[in-house]
Amino acid sequence: MTADSARVTIRTAIRNASHADQPITLRTVVYDAAGKEVAAAASEARVPRDSVTETAQDLIVRSPTLWSVERPYLYRAVSRVTCRGILCDDYATPFGVRTFSFDAGQGFILNGTRLKIRGVCMHHDLGSLGAAVNTRALERQLQIMKAMGVNAIRTSHNPPAPELLDLADRMGFIVMDEAFDMWKKE
Repeated sequence: MTADSARVTIRTAIRNASHADQPITLRTVVYDAAGKEVAAAASEARVPRDSVTETAQDLIVRSPTLWSVERPYLYRAVSRVTCRGILCDDYATPFGVRTFSFDAGQGFILNGTRLKIRGVCMHHDLGSLGAAVNTRALERQLQIMKAMGVNAIRTSHNPPAPELLDLADRMGFIVMDEAFDMWKKE
């Protein structure tokens, strides 16, 4: 990635639940935050019956706006699958363009700049509201944390709700998405 361009690789899993092979066309368009098309790719494939095929597409976004905790800029990739010219599925994926690394001397580096991680551990419940997902309550929690100076979340002991991850992307939080809290020992 450079200031001039970013290569975005999109991997799309396409399921054919029918009992016959399906020729398909996958067209993916990337839109900026204003809704302007900034990149596109098309691929053709034959998906065998009763199977899933993964298709990878490389797109170039010119002069990318980078995602950061201060400015969580999101693009939107819209993937459309057509079967014999008829739209059979579509899916939109928001994403941010950024680079990150860890360095023993500098710590966490986001988009080439050192960033002090100010994180919290967050359990999947909402206190007295319970464990069912309440998007507005999650958003309020994140707004309060943002006002406190928090920029990172570790999802304690469980995979988080997709709604939490979407809010974190939109609101500028780095997330450590924890899968589970232990390994089985043998």
